[in-house]
Amino acid sequence: MNKQSFLSNSKKGLQIRNKLISIVVPTKNAARHLKNLLPSLVEQTYKRFELIVNDDKGTTDDTKNLLKQFEKKLTITTLKENISMAQGRKSGASFAKGYYLLHLDSDMVLSPKVLENCIETIEKGYDALLIPEISFGDGFWSQV
Repeated sequence: MNKQSFLSNSKKGLQIRNKLISIVVPTKNAARHLKNLLPSLVEQTYKRFELIVNDDKGTTDDTKNLLKQFEKKLTITTLKENISMAQGRKSGASFAKGYYLLHLDSDMVLSPKVLENCIETIEKGYDALLIPEISFGDGFWSQV
């Protein structure tokens, strides 16, 4: 099922290749989904991004250990402040250092050029982009 992610900017004027993207992913017991998302982030052709995973306080699965496996391949900030999806996104965004902010769900997989194509497109003068991507999870949006 297709989902839409959101990439936005609030500043203009830096060179494209120097712009950091902050990717915020709220999670709860999402290790089985992150096993697909994280490798798709490693494979991105645009490498200037940080990943902020805001894990739910009630998580009981292996999310923490899975994230540790990817720490050498990705710049990851792990938060434990999430008590809802919306709050997890908002709180995660407050830690963002990037010029751009991208909200993803843990059950998404990005094709290798998604970040690169987003940067190239938004630099043409857009303020925000909706990005259709494949969702493989079992949540609401994957069933729509």
